[in-house]
Amino acid sequence: MSETDPRSLGCNNPDAGELMPLRLRELGFDPEYLRFSRTGLYSDMHRVCATCRAWQRCTRDLANGDVQTGMRSYCLNAATIDALTVDRLPDETGAEQPAILVTGPNSQK
Repeated sequence: MSETDPRSLGCNNPDAGELMPLRLRELGFDPEYLRFSRTGLYSDMHRVCATCRAWQRCTRDLANGDVQTGMRSYCLNAATIDALTVDRLPDETGAEQPAILVTGPNSQK
């Protein structure tokens, strides 16, 4: 088991590896790019998600398409996600985009 394997953290969340990337994607981030460009940060966020006790609420909110409402009240990664969201750069049209958002063959707009 790797150190980021949720089972090694005593996690009861069967979707620990799925919820965080889904939330990031729904917020406009490319989780795969983040995983490789900010490896330590991504690993830390994954560990936090894996040990979260509110995973059922997170699962329900994401299933309902409610990616932000209430997130700050239960998501232990909310402050980190907020910090990533603040780190925005204008794109060629002048619209703000997260600095870690990339468009490529594996990303969705």
